[in-house]
Amino acid sequence: MSVNVLRMVLCLIVALSAGCVTKAPEWPPYVVDNMWIPKNALVGTRDSRSSYKVFYTVNMCYPAKDLISEMAKTMTAKGWRRLSLDPVNPSIELKLNHALGPDGNWSHGVDPNMVAGYDWREFWEDGDKNVIHYVFKYKLGENEHIENACTLSGYTSYMSAEQVHALLKAFQEMPITPP
Repeated sequence: MSVNVLRMVLCLIVALSAGCVTKAPEWPPYVVDNMWIPKNALVGTRDSRSSYKVFYTVNMCYPAKDLISEMAKTMTAKGWRRLSLDPVNPSIELKLNHALGPDGNWSHGVDPNMVAGYDWREFWEDGDKNVIHYVFKYKLGENEHIENACTLSGYTSYMSAEQVHALLKAFQEMPITPP
């Protein structure tokens, strides 16, 4: 193998491994300090195109009560307030999962790829109206029951108050057409 080929292979390995880095990019400290990510989460990707998002998976069996409880305690301790309704879709008065009973309630549905699963969604707001959105999901294979699900995928998204305001304005300006 020539030296040039070896250099190209090494460069490719370095380039590919750089895409797998789970270290937080250069995000504002306030965002990094306030985003709660589950312990032992395998962080897959981070995105900051429209908001700050972290995608991950966790080995946590349904119904993940300890994980949800840890999230709530941590966010409350940081001064964030748990919301009962989606702040970017207030016209859809759909209560968030934790507000659907004493222990909350996972939502069952089918995603656009026709994969059945159970979702948990939460929104948290700080005193400046910034919002952190949590989404957890158990995807079920064919003939798989939720009681046996132990791979939880999720993401955490941070939106500034300005981003939330812009989304609200965009929704308000959307024409509503009757069915």
